[in-house]
Amino acid sequence: MPVDEILKLAEQLGEAIAADPRYKASLDIQDKLEKDQEAKKLLEEYNKQQIKIAELERDMKPIEPEDKRRLEDFRTQVTSNELIKELSATRFEFANLMRQVDEAIQSKLRIED
Repeated sequence: MPVDEILKLAEQLGEAIAADPRYKASLDIQDKLEKDQEAKKLLEEYNKQQIKIAELERDMKPIEPEDKRRLEDFRTQVTSNELIKELSATRFEFANLMRQVDEAIQSKLRIED
């Protein structure tokens, strides 16, 4: 099959994914999150704290109890925020779709050892 035909099929797949309600829902929720400054800031702070702790672990430095407490406080707030929960659910659904697409493609590829 010529490369042009493969790319055309890839474009059609991209269009089908873009039309899928799970993709549209993830875009809608992401847009809502961008407009909700409180939820957006909460996610940013939570991510910063996660990165800080991961870097301390990577560098084998001690993690202060205050850092652990802050992370747990952010985690509690994140998991109780309805918009963030909805974002997480839509991302999960979309990731599941993409996993299924990848599995379908991989099932047609015959890689011999």
